[in-house]
Amino acid sequence: MKQILIIILTLFTAVSFGQNICSCDSSEYQNHSVNCDIDTLRTGDLLYYQHNCDSIWLTLEKGNKKMILFSTEPDLHQYHYRLDPQLVNEFENYLLFRYGCPANGPCSHFAVDKKTGKTTMKFYELIFKGQDSETNFVVGLDYMKIKIFNLKTNEIDSIPFNSDRLTSIIPEYQFDEGKIKDGILYLPYSFRDKETDKLKDKIVRIEIKKYNR
Repeated sequence: MKQILIIILTLFTAVSFGQNICSCDSSEYQNHSVNCDIDTLRTGDLLYYQHNCDSIWLTLEKGNKKMILFSTEPDLHQYHYRLDPQLVNEFENYLLFRYGCPANGPCSHFAVDKKTGKTTMKFYELIFKGQDSETNFVVGLDYMKIKIFNLKTNEIDSIPFNSDRLTSIIPEYQFDEGKIKDGILYLPYSFRDKETDKLKDKIVRIEIKKYNR
């Protein structure tokens, strides 16, 4: 009787802390491929994956409130890190996730409101994914324009860009990591000059005050 009571108490404790919702007895590979570590956000909220043999789900925990941001069947658990949402950046009021990444291709992205847990905007591959609390926007490409997506207002601005220089199959990959200095976002990129067949380096400059409203 004492042993049964100990087992019941152990199970109750595991349920209380969610420890039993991160395993699947029939799939040891899934147990290793799904990372259930807890990320503590700047707000003190918690973000973490859980899984069992029937589902994989991503939870945003705000105090006593838990919001499921994403869930899927674990059929493709071996591709969990590439296909399922993974946190890329935390903004003041939003979370940026990437998802749907093929083996050697670009990823898609979406933003989630930290207060409501709802998706606000979706994007393709990005050339700038924000700089913590300094920005509330991300940057992508669209034909002959650079697109600036404001996560706060859901507005989309654009600036002209000579897309003839983007000759890669995945043009976003021609850009290096952007940096902000003195209110200017610098987006360096390289391209192969058609006349000289040599690589050239250029920089796109964006005044962030105009788009960070």
